[in-house]
Amino acid sequence: MEEEGKPRINNLRTLRNSILIATKLFVGICFAFVIIGGLPSLARAATLYFSPAFGSYPVSSNLNLSVYVSSPDESINAVSGIVSFPSDKLEVISLSKTGSIINLWVQEPNYSNSTGQINFEGVILNPGYTGAAGKIISLQLRAKNPGLSLVNFSSGSVLANDGLGTNVLTSLGRAELNLQGATAPSGPGEIDTPSVNPSTPAAPEIVSKTHPDPNKWYANANPEFSWQLTKDATAIRLLYDNYSRSVPSVVYQPPISEKSLSEIKDGVYYFHAQQKNSNGWGGISHFRFQIDTVAPELSAEFLGSKEKSSPRPKLKLAGSDSLSGIDYFLITIDAQEGLKVPAEELDNGVYQFPVLAPGENGILIQVFDRAGNLTSLAEKIYVEPIALPIITDYPKELEAGQAMVIKGGSLPGAKVVFKFEKGGQVLGEQAVQADPFGNFVFVYHDKVESGVYRFSAKTVDSDGAESFYTEPVAIAVSPGTFSRMGLFLVNAFGVVAAIVSLLAVCLISFWYLKHKLSVWRLNLAKEVKEVESVLAKEFYRLQLEVQKQIKVLEQAKTKRELTKEETELIEKLKLHLAMAEKTVKKEIQDIKDKIS
Repeated sequence: MEEEGKPRINNLRTLRNSILIATKLFVGICFAFVIIGGLPSLARAATLYFSPAFGSYPVSSNLNLSVYVSSPDESINAVSGIVSFPSDKLEVISLSKTGSIINLWVQEPNYSNSTGQINFEGVILNPGYTGAAGKIISLQLRAKNPGLSLVNFSSGSVLANDGLGTNVLTSLGRAELNLQGATAPSGPGEIDTPSVNPSTPAAPEIVSKTHPDPNKWYANANPEFSWQLTKDATAIRLLYDNYSRSVPSVVYQPPISEKSLSEIKDGVYYFHAQQKNSNGWGGISHFRFQIDTVAPELSAEFLGSKEKSSPRPKLKLAGSDSLSGIDYFLITIDAQEGLKVPAEELDNGVYQFPVLAPGENGILIQVFDRAGNLTSLAEKIYVEPIALPIITDYPKELEAGQAMVIKGGSLPGAKVVFKFEKGGQVLGEQAVQADPFGNFVFVYHDKVESGVYRFSAKTVDSDGAESFYTEPVAIAVSPGTFSRMGLFLVNAFGVVAAIVSLLAVCLISFWYLKHKLSVWRLNLAKEVKEVESVLAKEFYRLQLEVQKQIKVLEQAKTKRELTKEETELIEKLKLHLAMAEKTVKKEIQDIKDKIS
């Protein structure tokens, strides 16, 4: 413990003081256990609490008390509550919404001094609030009569900003106010709070973002505290120790508004703060915080053999934690989702497993204390399988649509579970009950289709104990008679359709080619006719020219005798002209014949 936080206890502490300290610590632990014993895990946990949670005030003085919400892991968007206070000892002077995280009040904060109740209900707009010290309202109270005055919540709710309005409130705090003249016993070494002048500062409102709930345990050994200073504060003195009503002694001038402690040993502590102004020291705030950083102890023992276990083994669990206490056990089987078992639900410390699968099972056992510390143990247990079912008759081949009937034997009255697959895909499980003699007849529920089915079976008795699955068995399912006829007709129709299609293609192609050939022949005949006409014209011109030359030679013959060469030329011209005409006519006629 740091020098500034050492309790104001000297070496004269007696055995009586030690006994009283131990008694007080034990009572505090039991109180925390009762408050949070039924809570779930800290995830999605919200708390409504007061600050300061403890304090000593003289009668007729005014005191300030604030309502806070803590929700460090979940965004919240609505808060409501009813605060109860003893109307014979306290009265409300005023309510303040200054500094509140509430944006919209569904019900304006109100109070009744006659019934001793304060009501509030408000909404926090998106994105909501996440944190450990969200102020709701501030109360100014007046101490009327001496005594130990408890301010607590009659009811409350904190709604998550999850679109569902989930109530995540897990605990409601309270404030213990010792009004001067109270007869509550003082612990050893405690100093009663002296009288406070009404003109001195009110007790500061202490909050902690690391240890927000005074009734909870935390595995954080480095608590942090903060408070708001009054405008006229000139100094502040602080202290932390094991006593609820000590007077702080470490002075800070100028005053500070926050304080962090480090490496605090496990235990129950109180943080005390007192402000000073020009009129003197004011009221004292006392904030309790609880630290437990040590993991709990755990022992686990299977009742019976771990090598040949029954399907529902029993496990003897024992956990201990000297400070915060055991919260719950977590049992995880073969890396599946863990099963949370509150310590108080165990039957004389014995946990009975649900039915385990045959073969080796890995078991992880964890115990959590109320500060979230945990200890783990890993175990393995082998569950003895019961007898396999015997398959005596099954169809090795079937036609589609026929019933699949499987016969066999098993334990009398046991259930036989069949697992089916086809084409690598699991189709599901179906079961049948064996008769008192162990015989069974299984009929597959669904319509079978062509393909290869595979099935395996296991036995499950009335206690849930199981056997392994048998080796897979294959059943070939072929198409039925009508299916085969239909397939034949489909195939025949396909062949006929293919032939008809081919003939149609051939006919269309033939018609197309014939049409193209006719067009080609017509075009060719037209071209031949044009060639014939051109050749006739040109040949006629040639013929006229040759005849003209022959006539010239013949006319020359009347005047003189033609030479031998000239006479031969005339004969050759006539011969070649006749031969050329005959050849051209013949070639044109041949082309016409081929076109036809």
